[in-house]
Amino acid sequence: MTQLNFSENLRILGLTFDHKLSWKTHIKKLKTSCMGRMNIIKTLSNLSWGSDQNSLILIYKSLILSLMNYGSVIYGTAKATTLSSLDPIHNQGIRLATGSFKTSPVASILCNAGEPPLQIIRDSNTIKYMIKISNQPKHISFSNFHQNFPYTKAKTPTTIFENFNRIKKNINLNIDLTKKSLFPIQAPWTWSPDINTDLLK
Repeated sequence: MTQLNFSENLRILGLTFDHKLSWKTHIKKLKTSCMGRMNIIKTLSNLSWGSDQNSLILIYKSLILSLMNYGSVIYGTAKATTLSSLDPIHNQGIRLATGSFKTSPVASILCNAGEPPLQIIRDSNTIKYMIKISNQPKHISFSNFHQNFPYTKAKTPTTIFENFNRIKKNINLNIDLTKKSLFPIQAPWTWSPDINTDLLK
């Protein structure tokens, strides 16, 4: 009889789930992968022969930011202190792409590059994902929109739906995904509106 070995971590589709769902292991591996690719940005940001700012930002988004965006809807339920460990990577990538000084404030660097902080990017990804599955009745999570989740006083959300409710509360987003929008059956370009032309006479 073969005995199964106990493992505290499980990797599924590029996401590392730990037994406490703290996402610390996943974010630690994510940081290592991102920092390895950061050397490409450092090389291409050479002042004498490097790429221009727009190209460097595009390369950063393709190589590094895409890694942090992948699965952010899921691992975004981690504690704020755990998620904040990814902020220096985002800030360094934008700093190298814009050629800013190390002493430059982070807010000014992001503003100059036209890029939002990582937390806003994660929240935006969560909102887009929730709106997407709310319009797909056959989605496995669609039924959760009609369930009343118990109120919890925990500061860290444990599910994507709790995280979405937190985002709505923080930005005062008034949106009800349980209601369906009704669209006219007849195409708008086939309408024959009654237009008053008395003023043209």
